[in-house]
Amino acid sequence: MSSIIIDEQWMYVKSIITVRDNNECIVYRILTKEEKRIVEKQEGFWLQRYLDGAHIVARSIAPHHIYNPDNVVLVGRFFHKRLDEGLDVITGKFIGFDGIAQWWTRIMRDNKYWDETMNYYMFKEKLLKSKL
Repeated sequence: MSSIIIDEQWMYVKSIITVRDNNECIVYRILTKEEKRIVEKQEGFWLQRYLDGAHIVARSIAPHHIYNPDNVVLVGRFFHKRLDEGLDVITGKFIGFDGIAQWWTRIMRDNKYWDETMNYYMFKEKLLKSKL
């Protein structure tokens, strides 16, 4: 018999970000019409129906911020997978860490979660210096 372990702290964070992010993928809502047309035709886009809590700064880099709602946003699984794998959100081609940092900067600025002076690297530095 298997037992299911429920991470109540994660469930609480998910409830916070679901409300804050209006229960929608914050990546999809900032894309242009053309970008949406491109991704909607791609294999695997159906994964978008599943919304995940995505860490801006990876759990492996900031393990003490896993449950920090400032470091977690609601992202459809299609885009979450691409961000985690270093792939361009639109094309699916490898863009590496710097490319993903640029995407996070666009995503967070366009959603008005960061002002124009903040970027991924600044956020990461600030997050890693802070104690939760």
